[in-house]
Amino acid sequence: MSSQNLVGRVAIVTGATSCVGGCTTRRLINMGMIVVGVSRKLPGTKRAGWGRFSQNVQRGFSRLVPRQKDDIVPSQEGQLGKVFFVRGDVTNPKDIRRIIKWTRKKFGHIDVLVNAAGSVQNYDFLYSDQKMLKEMIETRMLGTLLFSRAVILEMKAMKIENGHIIATSG
Repeated sequence: MSSQNLVGRVAIVTGATSCVGGCTTRRLINMGMIVVGVSRKLPGTKRAGWGRFSQNVQRGFSRLVPRQKDDIVPSQEGQLGKVFFVRGDVTNPKDIRRIIKWTRKKFGHIDVLVNAAGSVQNYDFLYSDQKMLKEMIETRMLGTLLFSRAVILEMKAMKIENGHIIATSG
């Protein structure tokens, strides 16, 4: 898919305030895409990890979506694209359905899903406790499977013929 074909297309990026998800989000909006960035923490909140980009995004907030102002924050960034940050947990099917429903209502379709959510960024496998390993597996594996399945079903229902699902590992 060339960058010319991306202008105006809609992507959901999980882990959008993390390193890989954040870089992916920036790249897609700079290529002209509309991005719904999913994260448990919105940019500008503690430990969101966006640093200087977060400050630029905060200055660029255009408006808050009524009734869901705590969960969805739209902003402008990049020359052509736009990003809307949505609070959600990729391991929670209700959050996944809410995000997909909002995206479809707002934009009419979903063209791309990038699964970049991860937890426990720096861990020592040999000395990690079971709770930490379980959280990592649920977020990286189960979250990827749940979100992918939900988006694939939505793409089929919308008759999207050129949809893309991308999964990262970390």
